[in-house]
Amino acid sequence: MYRVRKYINVLQQEWPKRWETFPKKLFVAYAKYHAITVVMRIYEAIAAKMFDDVMVDKLTIDTYSSSLRREKAGQKVTSREMFAECWYSNLVCYLADYSVHQIIVTFSYFVYVREQRRKLKSKNEKETNEAANELHPGSLVLSFTKKVSLVDQSRRCLFYFHYQRHSF
Repeated sequence: MYRVRKYINVLQQEWPKRWETFPKKLFVAYAKYHAITVVMRIYEAIAAKMFDDVMVDKLTIDTYSSSLRREKAGQKVTSREMFAECWYSNLVCYLADYSVHQIIVTFSYFVYVREQRRKLKSKNEKETNEAANELHPGSLVLSFTKKVSLVDQSRRCLFYFHYQRHSF
């Protein structure tokens, strides 16, 4: 009984905190979704100008609907053909998602560095020397590269799992 009361107390403390941040998180997710959609349409328009109709069709095809149409028509699709179809159809979506997240990381890092430099100007001499070491261009570039690499790695995993979901 004690454990149940303790669990209920934890829930009563945690859920209000989570519901406080929910509207902001929902807004951010909604904004990312629409930003990715806009960037995807821009990339599709660029692809339409750069490539022929066959390639644009490969880049914008809905793999699920395509497989249903082929199944109705009685066509057999090899795994190699399906791999190529899924690969091309996911490229635009992947690049749009990757671009939006790289822009978010870059802008966030810019805001962070600007804020740190603003704080640095208002501190005294001793604290300024310590903070200046933290804002050294080499350390900033290394830190930024690490963050960009983490985004790249997570987006590659997303691409892999998205491909796996659509290809089988």
